[in-house]
Amino acid sequence: MLISLREYLGDDSFYWFCACAVFPELQWNITIYLGNVLKTELGKSLLEVDSLTTLARLPWFRSGYIPDWLRVYLIKELTQKQEQEIRTALKNLLNQVNDTSENKLKLSIVKTSVKTIAEDGLLKDYLFLDFMTKPSLLDFKVPEKFNKLLPKSKNQGSKKTQINRRRFLQMLGLGSAGFVAAVAGNQVLKPKEPTIASRNCKFEVLTVNSQGQIISRVFSQATFFTEDLGNDITLEMVEIPGGSFNMGSPESEKGWNNNESPQHEVNVPAFAMGKFAVTQEQYQQVMGENPSGFKGAKRPVETVSWNDADKFCKKLNQITQKTGRSYRLPSEAEWEYACRAGTTTPFHFGETITSDLANYDGTVTYASEAQGIYRKQTTDVGSFAPNSFGLYDMHGNVWEWCQDNWHDNYKNAPKNGSAWTSQSDDRQVLRGGSWFSLPDNCRSAIRSNYFNRDNRSIDFGFRVVCLVVARTF
Repeated sequence: MLISLREYLGDDSFYWFCACAVFPELQWNITIYLGNVLKTELGKSLLEVDSLTTLARLPWFRSGYIPDWLRVYLIKELTQKQEQEIRTALKNLLNQVNDTSENKLKLSIVKTSVKTIAEDGLLKDYLFLDFMTKPSLLDFKVPEKFNKLLPKSKNQGSKKTQINRRRFLQMLGLGSAGFVAAVAGNQVLKPKEPTIASRNCKFEVLTVNSQGQIISRVFSQATFFTEDLGNDITLEMVEIPGGSFNMGSPESEKGWNNNESPQHEVNVPAFAMGKFAVTQEQYQQVMGENPSGFKGAKRPVETVSWNDADKFCKKLNQITQKTGRSYRLPSEAEWEYACRAGTTTPFHFGETITSDLANYDGTVTYASEAQGIYRKQTTDVGSFAPNSFGLYDMHGNVWEWCQDNWHDNYKNAPKNGSAWTSQSDDRQVLRGGSWFSLPDNCRSAIRSNYFNRDNRSIDFGFRVVCLVVARTF
């Protein structure tokens, strides 16, 4: 996809597009500003040598939004020199403050009528903050004129000034994505207090045909909230609406196994599920250890047993007592309902998957798609596109433990979405496939039954669920 974009746009326009991806939402005045100040290798501005119309034809400019998973890849395409040029341009933009009154700030190029930045991100503007804080944490200073307008801290003698980021961007005429930041000289600190309010996020959902070609790109929206785990580590939860679905798969589906039968209708009450599998930094924060073989703070924790996952939930509930939420592993029905997100195809992406959509052994094909790659390790959570509920990595990366005991088929299975437990079998269900799996074993209906509660593997992980509580605004 990136290769095709570069070929279509050319190197200079592609650089311009990547620069636009740094900002949380596409805005024409920011796009034009970057086109004016960023230079080609010949020293001319991008706006001089490239057509704004070319960028305007891209679907993301028509919608005013680039999904965060694509923003990550675009930013990675920038050279170190280009990163520094963009960083300097944006710092200069933030410092262009005209003190027109004691209560109002204006930018010469950014008008107060600019629409509010959508509360849309996988990372809630952390892409922008992370980009701006390299190589050292936010090495530009808040202008003195702007600093005078900031709310005073309780300790008047302190050099630290607390600022609500919404207020910060509103003053600049850029709106806000709604989280609190503290600007302290040359530092930006994330909030220390637990975030319990529900917020909306929007994202792009992809559908492919049996050849693995994208045939649909639609924007969807979900409500999510976060739990503060301490040390600036949070757990993002997506609210899943209640509904009914056919659990299991038809015999005609490639990869079908009789343990996925009989298909049966299940009514699932509303609940909330982790946007991602539990990460290593989250597990470390709650459990005080990280057993994973493939190390990485944002990678899913693995090499965990069902018992380990259950203990995590119990310790997590001690941390979250203040929010009143109780966490556990999902039931099989909840997991499959959440994975399918209204689809009936083998994968929530459609008739097949590709290694551009999920992390699995892509050297083996499922339908008529081209052969892909086999990464042979986990990837950071959220590296691929989500499903219609806003959940990431439901196919591949790590198998996910469920609350249910193993049953050989769905005869007499609960139809209310609850876990199907048994005292006679200590085998627990795993769902979703992993980085090690063939595509057949990454389907929405796949079930694994070979392991008991104490078994660990380098491709076993989990995500958590909780009941949905009343929203707080």
